[in-house]
Amino acid sequence: MIANSEENNLFSAKTFECVGLLENEDDDRGTKYAKCYLENIFKTFISNLRLNRILNLSYLYLYDFNVASYTCNLTASTIESSDLEGFDINNHAHVRITLKPAGIDICFIVNNQTGDKERLINNCTKLFDFESIENLLNFDYFQSFILQANSSNANTKPNKLVDCPVDLREFLEYIIDKNTFENQGIKSFYRIEKTKVLELTNNRLIVKTSRILHTFLPVLILASLDDPIPVINKYLSYRDYQFFYSLKLCSEETGIDQTELQKWVNNINRKGQIILQGPPGTGKTFIAKKLAEHLTRGKDGFSEIIQFHPSYSYEDFIQGIRPRTENGQLTYDLVPGRFLEFCKKAESYDDVCVLIIDEINRANLSNVFGELMYLLEYREQEICLAGSHEPFKIPKNVRIIGTMNTADRSIALVDHALRRRFAFIKIAPNYNILKRYHEGDEIYFSIDQLIEVLKDINKMINDPNYEMGISFFLIWHIEDKIQDIWEMEIEPYLEEYFYNALDKIEGFRWDKVKIKLGLNADENN
Repeated sequence: MIANSEENNLFSAKTFECVGLLENEDDDRGTKYAKCYLENIFKTFISNLRLNRILNLSYLYLYDFNVASYTCNLTASTIESSDLEGFDINNHAHVRITLKPAGIDICFIVNNQTGDKERLINNCTKLFDFESIENLLNFDYFQSFILQANSSNANTKPNKLVDCPVDLREFLEYIIDKNTFENQGIKSFYRIEKTKVLELTNNRLIVKTSRILHTFLPVLILASLDDPIPVINKYLSYRDYQFFYSLKLCSEETGIDQTELQKWVNNINRKGQIILQGPPGTGKTFIAKKLAEHLTRGKDGFSEIIQFHPSYSYEDFIQGIRPRTENGQLTYDLVPGRFLEFCKKAESYDDVCVLIIDEINRANLSNVFGELMYLLEYREQEICLAGSHEPFKIPKNVRIIGTMNTADRSIALVDHALRRRFAFIKIAPNYNILKRYHEGDEIYFSIDQLIEVLKDINKMINDPNYEMGISFFLIWHIEDKIQDIWEMEIEPYLEEYFYNALDKIEGFRWDKVKIKLGLNADENN
């Protein structure tokens, strides 16, 4: 586990000691200090969640912010916050954030015999067509939590509370079964345990808390509004663009169909590792970064990128002996490589962590991967490392995205054994991205004509592994740089490919291409 110092963590062991002290309700100087200290800590924590930005977009209102009891209640209503005087939170569905000695509790609560409970059941019943509710909520984003069955009512004594781990889909299924909560309130909660709170940095704690809130807020809207769909859509739009990085946004930025991206993500999670392969300039590294952002943003995960090269070795990637000096003495220590360090770090995270390996085929992969060749295929097993003889396995939350330049001759080094361990995704030149990138730009030549020239070049190349990509032209003020790009990057590439048939590229020299683009010498100068 990774322990954090108090400097980068809002909460400390002292915080929870103070919470326990105040539960004794002793009115002495120490208690007054603890109360003041906790009020400041809790207020800062709630402020860092930036709830107002979410609330204002979805008719949600902050109510009953009680720093004295370290509780913050959220409710959903069309009532303005200025009209909330006399508003009884217990008669309405609400989300409660509470600081307790055991950790931080986030609860969704609907009390029995309230209009909100009946409204929640009715709205869920109307919506629970699996296909439509999946499209509306996208269950992949939500955190699992505990559903608490409280069978008390006015005529009987409370039965023993039953805690049942569920995800959001199961929770909604329970709600539409009226017998599940007959004569009882609905309460579900997630506790971030004290040990976890102390382990997390501020940013990770805020992200984790926010993700739990984002799980409960759609249900809160369903319980509070008679026509919840417009509000949920507005809220989810904010969530997917500002908190998470949705596939919809990823599709808009990469130009790749959302359905295709979903298939790629499914393969990443199924296989554990994929390789994006394609000719140069097709945006493989850009796409890899965007996929990693989709898998990690708004979740308790992270991504890192490394680049392979011909000198990259097993010692760099897994572990190896490195010389060190200590007290003037030269020692040779066994040091973990980048992948072992990445896996060690990923063990302390709850969600997916992504390692991007750029230009993966430029290294001697059999030598670099070593025992990893076995572990990539058998993810659930462990094996002793050659250097330390310590058992090692790849954490379940680790994903690997490699990029491979198919025009690189070192691709021949990628043997079939390694190919079997990765899912391969072909990336071809996407001309729509180029067109959209320059849409609205005031440039003095036609992007459509540039695309036609690129298509003609790729038709002449007649090999998908060596096609000309579009990333050469994804720059601002391209009109000032197009000649340099063509003469210093495009022509040398074509000259190398057609080194024994240079006459083929004469039609694609700059003096010919500028005419096709509608340029002349005076305009270019």
